[in-house]
Amino acid sequence: MSRGGACAVALLAVSLTACGRAPAPPPAATAPSPASVATLRAEGDRLAERDDWAGAVRRYREALQLAPDDYRTRFALGVALSRLDDVRGAVEQFRWVVERGGPHVERGAPQREEVEIARRWLSQAEPLPEAQPPAQPAAVKAAVEPARALGTVRGRTVWPGASGDDFRLTLQILLEGDEPSIQGKLLGARTRLGEPYAIEKVPAGSYRLSAQVGAVRLWETTARVRAGEATVVDLTPDTSLVSPSEFPAR
Repeated sequence: MSRGGACAVALLAVSLTACGRAPAPPPAATAPSPASVATLRAEGDRLAERDDWAGAVRRYREALQLAPDDYRTRFALGVALSRLDDVRGAVEQFRWVVERGGPHVERGAPQREEVEIARRWLSQAEPLPEAQPPAQPAAVKAAVEPARALGTVRGRTVWPGASGDDFRLTLQILLEGDEPSIQGKLLGARTRLGEPYAIEKVPAGSYRLSAQVGAVRLWETTARVRAGEATVVDLTPDTSLVSPSEFPAR
């Protein structure tokens, strides 16, 4: 066979081999970047701290589009929706937290507190009516349902060694309504352990106050908020559930 004929046969063989070869699989879908989800959630947290609950809801929903099973974002979205009085939306998120986390989370895990808070909120939330009555004009609604008077909860957080730059732990403080008129209300703030905190625009009434670093619950107490007043609740080692010798682990 001539050299040209041999080349033609070789090219034909390569061509047939390529045609019979299985097509390359499509590239695997890449998982959402944890950094992008965490960034969106952090932006939502900052908006929530400024009482921009609608903005926080948008950021949390954007994060959930990337990671629908992100536990902390679901819980944060439920809190934000409850602050907007979107009961149906909050119920949906808190049910997700309880159903996905409740049976599977071991005590002491970071998610356990969120599960318990979500479960309490759901147990206290009023049953949703089948149909909502027609909305009243704003002026009529204001006359029938005057705005609830607001107050502030603030105080110091004191912990041995917390003043140093090497000791910077984020403390999450949460208020839960503890009487019928404010049941289901969740308000919160974040600060550095050892620094003061303030929760503003708190409807008057009785609350349970809890504060924790990660999964470690440091304080549980109560607060009575009065209209136009600042309720001072200092969080110190004397009232802590945990001894300074036990936290943080050295």
